Amino acid sequence: MPDITPRCEHLPIFELSRVCDADSAGARQVVLLGKAGKRTYYREPVQAKGIRTTRFTKFPVVLCGDGSPWDVACLYLIDRAKLKPQAIGTLSSIARDLAQYRAFLEEFDFRWDDFSSAEPFGLPTYQYRAHLLHEIRAGRVSNSVASRRMANVISFYRHVQRRDRFAFRPAFSPWQEKSASISYRDAQGFEQALGITTTDISIASPKSSYAWEKTIDDGGKLRPLPQEEQEAVIAVLRELGNTEMSLIHESALLTGARAQTVLTFRLKHFSRPPSEITGDYKLRCGPGTGIDTKRQKADVYLTIPKLFYERLYIYAHSERARLRREKSKLKESPENYLFLTQHGKSFYESVDDRAADRDSDTLLRSAKIGQGLRKFIAERVVPAVRAKLNNPDFSYSFHDLRATFGMNFVDFFEKQMEMNREKRKWVMNQLRELMWHKSLATTERYVDYRRNMHMLKSAEDGWGSHLIHLLCVGASE
Repeated sequence: MPDITPRCEHLPIFELSRVCDADSAGARQVVLLGKAGKRTYYREPVQAKGIRTTRFTKFPVVLCGDGSPWDVACLYLIDRAKLKPQAIGTLSSIARDLAQYRAFLEEFDFRWDDFSSAEPFGLPTYQYRAHLLHEIRAGRVSNSVASRRMANVISFYRHVQRRDRFAFRPAFSPWQEKSASISYRDAQGFEQALGITTTDISIASPKSSYAWEKTIDDGGKLRPLPQEEQEAVIAVLRELGNTEMSLIHESALLTGARAQTVLTFRLKHFSRPPSEITGDYKLRCGPGTGIDTKRQKADVYLTIPKLFYERLYIYAHSERARLRREKSKLKESPENYLFLTQHGKSFYESVDDRAADRDSDTLLRSAKIGQGLRKFIAERVVPAVRAKLNNPDFSYSFHDLRATFGMNFVDFFEKQMEMNREKRKWVMNQLRELMWHKSLATTERYVDYRRNMHMLKSAEDGWGSHLIHLLCVGASE
């Protein structure tokens, strides 16, 4: 069989099992066909003891150039999956990076476990770092991608050194470690130092920032939409007539919730008549509620204005929503999602539901994680808003609506904050709770955003005028 490039493939269903006798309970026959003929043996599922699950969907495996599994990498991925069975998406990224490392090893004839050279550059890890640096200089990979690939290779070697079953005892260390410290601000805003251990083969990925970039760093570069753009997006959504997409967008604009939170609202959360709600509705989110949060943050609340809660309640009990639920698996169950597609499918499958499906006997397709929402924005909303604003450069992501909520809140209190320092502190604390910020520094980026943009614009205009005077007036003298 001709050689092919090492790669990452995905198994539709992967279940931990072990070889057993034919008469063992739960034994399953396995038949292998090869050049040597047919081989038959039996396997039985491994019972989950001390791990969350033994069955995984879309499980990534790393294949060598000859098509065989790279056993050590696959065992490493299994260990990672046992620890965090719901993070298969992250596991796929790791597997792809290990496949790239395997391709490097095969191309340059290195063995993954050969650390017999006393010279660092005789070791595969140092050679791989040099290779990645060359790829950066050649423009074939970005600095951040190279940094991530090297970090995943380091994590792989750290793991196989710790586990006795891999029997990996390198004669010379894959790298040299060094201690360092990083400064950060804790949840109360105090400066703290954190000790870390790094290696001499790590590739730094410095964060670059553009002074005039109109974004806020909040789990990504988010761009608050100006009022004109907000009005245009809302108008276009209403013109398109998609009730679900309108309510999903409005939920983010009015609460600051992320997509995984809004799209996992359940029918049960909007069962109380609005007449029973006093003031804003506090919706509990996180593990145990059916509503997803980032990194499964627990015991947090969304503040939903009463008037908007009424709209969501009316929608939940509308004929349109009922017909969509009728096509779904959960029908009128209180656990059903509030927002469903016209085919009765979810826009986003919660972490709990994905775990439950993984334990079922149904072969799964890729999990729903908001692909339909992103497609609707890119194909329907953005082109229409560009035409309405006569702005061919307009674009936004759903996550930008979170930043828009934060800035709308800050803008409402802007003048009061300028005149009252205590008011600024109050606004910051309120916004931090509303947006579930762990770090006060993240909240400060919202509070300081307008002032920073104003100062940058003033500096740009002032220096521009001064430069024009020097170039034009000075030249004529």
